[in-house]
Amino acid sequence: MAAKVDATKWPKGEKCKAVESCPVGAISQKDLEVPQVDATKCIECGLCTTIYPGIFYIEKK
Repeated sequence: MAAKVDATKWPKGEKCKAVESCPVGAISQKDLEVPQVDATKCIECGLCTTIYPGIFYIEKK
């Protein structure tokens, strides 16, 4: 599993701080749209979920 973003909760037009904070570069954002998580890179460290609680989340197996 990888981190996911609840697009319905993303504040429109906000620059995602998790893009630069992700230790493996798994998060990207284009033109201030909803950030995307690359599941092949995500290591489920949870840093993005601490920066944006309730928006970024990791589903438990």
